[in-house]
Amino acid sequence: TGHSTSEYVHSLSCNYEPMKNVSDTRIWCKRDAQNENCCTGFAFRPGVSTLEDGEIHVEDDGKSFVVSMSTLTQGEGVYWCGLMDKDKKSIVKLNQKHFYLSLNFFWSILRWIIFILLALMFISINIYINRKYGNEKNTHEVIRMRVME
Repeated sequence: TGHSTSEYVHSLSCNYEPMKNVSDTRIWCKRDAQNENCCTGFAFRPGVSTLEDGEIHVEDDGKSFVVSMSTLTQGEGVYWCGLMDKDKKSIVKLNQKHFYLSLNFFWSILRWIIFILLALMFISINIYINRKYGNEKNTHEVIRMRVME
């Protein structure tokens, strides 16, 4: 997947408390589209402030870490943050969020608004035409019927 630049910074806050059987290794990853229990991303230790050559920024205060990025390096989708268990076999998921490219997200909403507005405009025009010219059609038909008699 190539880089996808967004117009704003995406952030996800990951609060945690010390837990038994959980290491201090932090996880940042994108959920797999086919298997929701898998993800692809990074494992990193406390004190790391950037990932992916500075594209991803990490702030950690010892009770939570916040991951921020303006470039969706793995594309749109659901991103997770978590902690690695001590056996390094599973992730304790702390939070997740669906990140969109701002333009695509904007368009996905805007197109439905436009569709509804067009439908309302079509209905309104038909009502207007029927009110304005509907009576004239009936009047012409009545006059024609009287002439034929």
